[in-house]
Amino acid sequence: MPDVSVWMNTPYDWILLFGCALLIGMSKTGIQGITTLVIPLMAINFGAKPSTGLILPMLCFSDLIAVFYYRRTAEWSYIFKLLPSAIAGFFWH
Repeated sequence: MPDVSVWMNTPYDWILLFGCALLIGMSKTGIQGITTLVIPLMAINFGAKPSTGLILPMLCFSDLIAVFYYRRTAEWSYIFKLLPSAIAGFFWH
């Protein structure tokens, strides 16, 4: 488990992180453009590289929740067409 105490020094940092997670969740429900507020807030508070490392898991987790929620109406043929490229890209780096 990585040590996050380097970035999370104050309660304000935790509040900002959970608030940004809430805004990312709201952007997945249909409020477009709200993520543009999250990125500068995180970059100002945590820096460019750490904010990327904090935002990316939030986006991935919200995508997993969306897939779980909409699994019955998902177009699985599109996902299966994109899956080989995604796996190749994962192992390519």
